[in-house]
Amino acid sequence: MLRKLKSGRAPRRQPTKQPAYPSLSKGPSPEERLAKLLQQVQDRGIKLLTADDFERFMAEPSAWPDEKIDDFLAWRRQTRQEAR
Repeated sequence: MLRKLKSGRAPRRQPTKQPAYPSLSKGPSPEERLAKLLQQVQDRGIKLLTADDFERFMAEPSAWPDEKIDDFLAWRRQTRQEAR
């Protein structure tokens, strides 16, 4: 709590200095981070998704139920309002 001065007003607070934003130049470059990520993927034996794999995945029937997404969102909104 601030004490009032004899003049009756509260003293001014000195602004606290915020630490400078840490420079991104101190860390690894984006190319180095990507290389590290790709190396981790390779070490774990994970295969990258190819364009053909993506197209095949998109052609398969969806795992989403027959319910329309709008019906689901309306149900979720209603249950959240009822919970208040």
